[in-house]
Amino acid sequence: MFDGFFLMHRALLDKPVWKNSTPEQKCILVVLIEMANFADKDWEWKGKKFSVKRGQFITSLASIVDRCGKGVSTQNIRSALTRFEKLHFLTNESTKTGRLVTICNYNTYQDMGKFLNIGANKEVTKTQQRGNKEVTPKKESKELKKEKKPKRKIVSHGEFSNVKLTDDELLKLKTSYGETQTLAKIEQISIYIEQKGDKYKSHYATAIAWFTKEGVEKLGGSSAVVVETEFAKIIKEVTEGRMSKDELKTIVNEMISDSPKVGRELADRLKQEESIVTLLGS
Repeated sequence: MFDGFFLMHRALLDKPVWKNSTPEQKCILVVLIEMANFADKDWEWKGKKFSVKRGQFITSLASIVDRCGKGVSTQNIRSALTRFEKLHFLTNESTKTGRLVTICNYNTYQDMGKFLNIGANKEVTKTQQRGNKEVTPKKESKELKKEKKPKRKIVSHGEFSNVKLTDDELLKLKTSYGETQTLAKIEQISIYIEQKGDKYKSHYATAIAWFTKEGVEKLGGSSAVVVETEFAKIIKEVTEGRMSKDELKTIVNEMISDSPKVGRELADRLKQEESIVTLLGS
């Protein structure tokens, strides 16, 4: 069970990630904030040590569905995670222990000191009248009204860990060219750099240049992006043995129900994949 409490800042309610979300997505957003760890956390699983940072948590689609309660489906969760990633509210990746979710700008919204106006120069003294001098909830600090931009953390990718991309750059590539093609291109660049040396100022720009040179076009519409993203996630989970035949059928059926065009495109794409054919035939 979860203990304690978490904060919901009013500034969040003015952002597209909230204002343009469906009721189900708003429920999911609140639950994801609730599930995030307030402090760094270590734990042991199968004899190995794992760690998550403040604002991160390891979960599964089923756990999020259970936490949201009645009226929220697995497909609702998948669609929400994809949308929230595009809006840079969170990052989401599969790991050996589950799904790692990172809430971006977590410190901005969960900094108790700023919300309570506590600091060396703003402490409430004993001589002040509490009724007039204590922090008024409706008064927001200027620092919180202006959302802090996340630091551009560079992450190493590829077989030789020599392709440097920020999370934002990786997300843009996946959105533009699909996850499968992006990961394959990163591997090509990684091998090239290992053999020839690194002469590139920006690996993000390099990936785009290589795609352009090869005549690879960006994904045409939002439905194509969703299909490509969902296809890559399903293939990954099936390959790693983390998705059953019944789970696969449920996901596809729910997607067809929510968005017939996208669902049928995904189903047609999956039928051409050998691993999917093998799973359905088992």
